[in-house]
Amino acid sequence: MRKLLICVDLQDQSTHPYQEYFKTTKLDNIDEIYIVHAFQKQIYADNFMVTTYPPTDEYDKIKSTAENFLKEIAKGMIPEQLITKTKFECLLTHTPQKDLVEYADKMQASEMIISTRGLHGIEGLFASSFAEYMIRHAHCPLTVLRNSNI
Repeated sequence: MRKLLICVDLQDQSTHPYQEYFKTTKLDNIDEIYIVHAFQKQIYADNFMVTTYPPTDEYDKIKSTAENFLKEIAKGMIPEQLITKTKFECLLTHTPQKDLVEYADKMQASEMIISTRGLHGIEGLFASSFAEYMIRHAHCPLTVLRNSNI
């Protein structure tokens, strides 16, 4: 059973690298696709109080909105015959990279697919990108797609 985990950044709405990937990939052996986005929860200390963002009471709304958005972008990202095999998930977490690796382990992903813009500017001086983390920590085969349109 081949399970693909596709990690999507909602800030970068480009689906071009994924479209190209599925043009060159054998599709008949794909049993399940999981399209996942992880929002990072923030914690702030403010006047002897701890505040989290987003607020806990907004989690369901955020998850629902993000999952609906993932369903919409999936239409331009993956072939039509695979839509029925696709599940959508939004994670709200303090450590998105770590939790995505754990999610892949939990669902026993056959392959994780991510898209990267590469490091630019000051970020390029440090090796701390999402793709870099996944390369070092993912326990399943990882495909990193370079977005040449950016």
